[in-house]
Amino acid sequence: MKDILIIDPCPQTRLCLTPFLKEQGYEPNFVPDAPSALAALWERPFDLILLDTTEPALEGEKLLTTLRGLDPERKQTLVAFVGRGELEKERRLLDKGATACLTKPVDFHDMTMLLDGLAAISPR
Repeated sequence: MKDILIIDPCPQTRLCLTPFLKEQGYEPNFVPDAPSALAALWERPFDLILLDTTEPALEGEKLLTTLRGLDPERKQTLVAFVGRGELEKERRLLDKGATACLTKPVDFHDMTMLLDGLAAISPR
């Protein structure tokens, strides 16, 4: 089972994604904020990080830059959640090092395709 760190302050995200990800063979680990995310990453590596960038209080773009700077050689797979129609933001996140972006609210078909694609190219 692959471990996913999900950085998202929204309880509804946990309720929606947990059963879906477990069904797909993933073990979701939710944290609500940047300090909790950094603490979790200090403890152990994760196969994938999902980062909400739609919540202003989370400062997702800033956290993305911080996460990329922690271990630039590792090339951690990091997927950013963006709002629908935020194409400019999506480009900025990809330029800052996001592996991919998913729109929120999450479309499970899109997420399945992304997870399958990432699994196909994952070094683990």
